[in-house]
Amino acid sequence: MTHPVHPAIVHFPIACWVLGSLADLSGLFFTEATTEFAGILIMLGILLAIPAMATGVMELIKIDSAAVEYQIASRHMNLILLSWTFYAVSLLLRFNNVESVSEWVSILLSLMGLLFLSLAGWYGARLVYEYGVGVNRDS
Repeated sequence: MTHPVHPAIVHFPIACWVLGSLADLSGLFFTEATTEFAGILIMLGILLAIPAMATGVMELIKIDSAAVEYQIASRHMNLILLSWTFYAVSLLLRFNNVESVSEWVSILLSLMGLLFLSLAGWYGARLVYEYGVGVNRDS
């Protein structure tokens, strides 16, 4: 396939995580069902991120390791891994019902995941729009 798969599938975990973080925030003002829905969205985002990250690694190995694009792609990948970790810990705290940890901690972790997701998205956009990584210039 000539079209990279990574940019086609990253939208699914991104959408789940963004909506999950927003549902977390709205859960502070609405019912507990909203917070439970946030957990489901975050879990879906975590699962859908795995193939997105795998295809991202497949794209990463196509980049010359001495190029500036490789450094940017590495930052992008590290920020996504950090985001994934924040969301995963947030999810674990929800499902394990850790009583010593308040609901605010899982929400804060979700929002930290969103922050690092946003930064990673900025680096990903730089790769495509500034450096043309994954762009087929011959078509």
